Parts: sequence; C-alpha cells; structure tokens
Amino acid sequence: MVVPRTRIIVEEGRGRNRTKEAQGVRITGKASVIDGDTLRIEGREFHLFGIDAAEPEQRCRLDGVEYPCGAMATARLAELSLGRTIVCEGQDRTRSGELLAVCRVDDRILNEEMVAEGWALAYTKESDLYLPVQERAKRAKSGLWRGEFVRPWLWRLKH
Repeated sequence: MVVPRTRIIVEEGRGRNRTKEAQGVRITGKASVIDGDTLRIEGREFHLFGIDAAEPEQRCRLDGVEYPCGAMATARLAELSLGRTIVCEGQDRTRSGELLAVCRVDDRILNEEMVAEGWALAYTKESDLYLPVQERAKRAKSGLWRGEFVRPWLWRLKH
C-alpha cells in the first residue's frame, strides 16, 4: 500500500513542475498545421490546450453518409492560421513532455474557435474552460455536432 501512494505523490510533484515550466513558454510565428489540434512553429510541435479535434483519418456520418470530418477539422485550423502570425502560450505538458498551449491569431483564440465551430471537443482531462463553448456548438449543430461521430479520444483507442 505504501509504494503506490509514494508513486502518486512523486508523479503529482512532476506534474506541477511540468505545468510551471510550460507556462514560461511563448512561441510566436507562422504555423504549419499537423492536424485539427496540433501546430508546428519554428520546428516545435505542440497541441492546443483543452481541446481534442477529430483525427485526420477519422470519418463521421451525416444523414447516413460518411464524410471526412477529421480532414475537415485539419483544414479549418489551417484556414484559421494560414499565413498569419500566431502567438502560443504554454499551459502544461503531457506526461510525455509535449507542450499544450493556448494560441491566438489577432484577438481570436484558436482553441476556442475550433470548439465553437464544432470541429474539436472540450477535452476535460486538461481543462473545463471550453465546455460552455462546446454546449453552444452542440445546440447549434455546428461541425461534428450536425451528425454522428465518435469522440476523438475513443476513436484513437480503436484505431
């Protein structure tokens, strides 16, 4: 019983250090889009904090017809960021050390835009920040919400 508890305490300390270190990171520049929630600026790849977008290979259904919702999520993030200067501020790191960031283009927060348009879901394992935005997108049947889809984190488990 003592060993698991000790392990949990050690991991919690590491998590706080990851968060503190990530919050000191600020990246500015033109981005290339990896997928609907992942960007690369100046060779550094990172994920948009608090959201999870459909994977590029993921397909959804609308009125019984499959469509490439993951590719559409990736395309929308590319459209929002193409040729623009993006400012990303670190919020946390994953257990494997990948940076999680909130990114802005002008006065628009990309994380929030992707959820508001329904191409990404609020990822509550990281934050509840985008849940109200997600509820509005769901009511409006925006993006993924207009048809049937598998939540991205569940889709990755099966593929």
